[in-house]
Amino acid sequence: MDRQTTKANQARINQEILDCINKLKSLKLFSNNILSPAEEYSLLKDSQSKDSKISKKATDQLIRSFFKLGFKEAMIKFNIVGRKVNFEDLLSETSIGILTAIKKFNLERWGKENENGVKLRFSTYAKWWIKNNLSDYCLKNSSCIKFC
Repeated sequence: MDRQTTKANQARINQEILDCINKLKSLKLFSNNILSPAEEYSLLKDSQSKDSKISKKATDQLIRSFFKLGFKEAMIKFNIVGRKVNFEDLLSETSIGILTAIKKFNLERWGKENENGVKLRFSTYAKWWIKNNLSDYCLKNSSCIKFC
């Protein structure tokens, strides 16, 4: 592959990412607020509420708050797989990972120290689910991705 083709491919990929970022900004998916531990706990508690309106609102706020984390992880995975997967698909998978983390998070363990003295926070749990979903997606679509 010659140098001009490489530059053209890189420019196309950069444009795809910029277009995606602009779409997300127009939808106001990037939240500028960083949740305090009390706000995070309150939203997690509300997301598991029996009232569907309260649950949906809290889940939406949590997704918006942790979307930047998902975006970062999608960028990392996008670069690891050699940009052979659609970036928007990876972003969708990160959102699914955040939703799964919200549904499966055990509030009784929130803020409790484990044997190493580390307190469990939702961000750590969500990051694991995001990475897991991205890896699963790449494995299912591995026909176009060559792993080492």
